[in-house]
Amino acid sequence: TVDQAAGISYAAYGTPWQQWDQIWSGGTLRVTYRVGQHFITEAGPNGEGYHASILSGSVPATVNDAMVLDLQCTGRLVAADVRTEYYYQPNRMELMRDEQVVVGGLSAWVTKFRLHFSAPGLRAKDELVAVVLLDVGRPEAAILYVSIPGTNREWDRIVDEVIDSVRPT
Repeated sequence: TVDQAAGISYAAYGTPWQQWDQIWSGGTLRVTYRVGQHFITEAGPNGEGYHASILSGSVPATVNDAMVLDLQCTGRLVAADVRTEYYYQPNRMELMRDEQVVVGGLSAWVTKFRLHFSAPGLRAKDELVAVVLLDVGRPEAAILYVSIPGTNREWDRIVDEVIDSVRPT
């Protein structure tokens, strides 16, 4: 998958994964996810589809007028936005990883966690999530967002696979 606007590429998967054909935007930073893959894991409580997803976008990540990215602060804020914007409330976060690393030769902040929640009519009770913020040499950092509902744990392995596959474009 190539996201030219974000400045990254990453692994693509076959069936049941399909090309992302929507635009999701939300949270404090108004991150917009336009590129990636997904599949519907169940109908969801309101009739809308509940997704497993591998999505990317970008977000301004500089501090004030500086040209230095604050990956840690922005990465944690994007992860908090994801948690409040895209998941049922209340939820409980089981943090697995929250660290600065190098991904595909790029400086990155990785936050990986399992959220636990409950919603009437939803079979999934948890979801494995990773949010990766990457310095692609621009004032905007690239974002990779991966989510695998607990009903589809056979796909949990791809969270780390996709992170490891990221390359600059």
